[in-house]
Amino acid sequence: MRFLHFRSVPSGIIFPHLYPSVHFTVQLLKLKSTYSIIKL
Repeated sequence: MRFLHFRSVPSGIIFPHLYPSVHFTVQLLKLKSTYSIIKL
């Protein structure tokens, strides 16, 4: 989990400036998938 988060940091830094809505959607999907993994 930590490695995945670390790998997504650069895009997290670049994306908000260019595509805020896309970044928000990606974060939402990440939260949903993480929640699903925890639920399982």
